[in-house]
Amino acid sequence: MPDSEFFQYLKSKNLEKSKEIILTKLDNEEDLIIIISDLILFSSLVFRKNNKHLHPLILINAIKNIIGDDRKNPSGILLSFFIEYLDLFTLRTDDRKIVDDILKEGYRESEFVSDLYDACQEGDVIKIKKISARIYIVSEKSRAVLDALIEVILQNVQDSILFVYHLLRSFQFQKSQNTWTFICSLIQELQFFPIPDAHKPSAITPADIKKRIIQFGDVKLFSAVERLWKGDYVRKGSYRRELSYWCHCISDNEKMLNQKSQTSFSFKDKNYNFFIKLGESIILDKKKSLEEKINNLIILESLRSIKKMSKLDELELLENRFAIIVENENWKI
Repeated sequence: MPDSEFFQYLKSKNLEKSKEIILTKLDNEEDLIIIISDLILFSSLVFRKNNKHLHPLILINAIKNIIGDDRKNPSGILLSFFIEYLDLFTLRTDDRKIVDDILKEGYRESEFVSDLYDACQEGDVIKIKKISARIYIVSEKSRAVLDALIEVILQNVQDSILFVYHLLRSFQFQKSQNTWTFICSLIQELQFFPIPDAHKPSAITPADIKKRIIQFGDVKLFSAVERLWKGDYVRKGSYRRELSYWCHCISDNEKMLNQKSQTSFSFKDKNYNFFIKLGESIILDKKKSLEEKINNLIILESLRSIKKMSKLDELELLENRFAIIVENENWKI
C-alpha cells in the first residue's frame, strides 16, 4: 500500500483530513493525478461481502472522467462526495498471503488458463484465487490473469460490464501497477453473479443498436459496452464475441423507434464544464438518497461518453433523451 499522507488518511477513515487535502492541496494537474491514483487503489482494495453498494471503482472512474473536463479546477464537491462514499467500506488485508503461500509451496506442475476457466464455471473462489496466483507467478506477475478473468466474467455482460469497463480504465490510469490487487478485486466480484458458458459471436455491433439505446435503452450498460468494444486489448476478439452476443439479445428484445427530437435542449450552448456543474448539483440535491445520487452520476457520465462518440443524427436523439432524463430525475440545469 502507498505511504502517502492522503492514502493513510483514507485508510484511517479520517474524512476531515482527507477532504482538507482535496480542497487545499490540489495545486496542479500532477497533484490531481496522484490523488486520483490513491483513490483508485483504495477502491480496488475494498472488501465486499455483498453487492448492496455500487463498487467504488465504477464511481471513481466516472468522477475522474467528469472532472477531466476541467483538470485545472478539479471539483472538490465531486471528490469529497466520493471520499464520503469510501467510508462505507473496509479494506481487504489478505491479498498478498495467497501469493506468499504459493511461493512457499515451491515448484509444482503449472496451471493453465483452461484450469482457471473451469474453476470460474464451478464458482469456487478459493480455487480461482490459487490458480490465479500460480499463473500470476509463472507469468512473472504480468496482467495475463486479469485479462483471462475478464474474458470469463464477460460471459455475463449484463451483470458485469459496468464493473469490468471501469476496472480496466482504472487499471490503465494506474499505468498497470498493482496488478495482483486488481486481480483480487475482480475475483471478489465473481461471487455475485453466475457465469454461463461462452456464447457464439454475433454480427451485430454496438453501432447497430446505438440509436435504439439512445432513445429508450440502458445508457449505463451501453456506454460501457461501446467503449470496451472500441478499446485495444490483447483479448479483444474474445471480448467482442460476448459483447456482440449482448448486442444481439438487445436487438431481438427491442424495437426500433424512429422518433425525432421534440425538445429545445441542445448541447451546443453548454459550457465546457457543463457535466461537472450538473454532477455537483446532483450531489448537493438534499432530496436525493445516496443511491439515487450515485446512480445519477453514473448515468451522467455515460451520457457524456455517448455524446462524445455520437454522430450528428445520434446527437439529436441523445439531446431528446437527455431532456427526458433531466425531467425524470429532476436534474437542475
